[in-house]
Amino acid sequence: MAIASASLAIPCLLSCNSATNGTSSPSSAPPHSPVEAEKAAATIQNHFRRFQEKKQQNK
Repeated sequence: MAIASASLAIPCLLSCNSATNGTSSPSSAPPHSPVEAEKAAATIQNHFRRFQEKKQQNK
């Protein structure tokens, strides 16, 4: 049960943007810079850590 509660839903980024024939559309958004990706990862980790802490406090 711990594994299921700790899993995160990952949005579909690549396959959802694909056309029906399996190729990516040329009008898709440009890739994010490494700095933006690091900031996003840190934000997600912080939110998840706070969620876990709040969940432990409620027990």
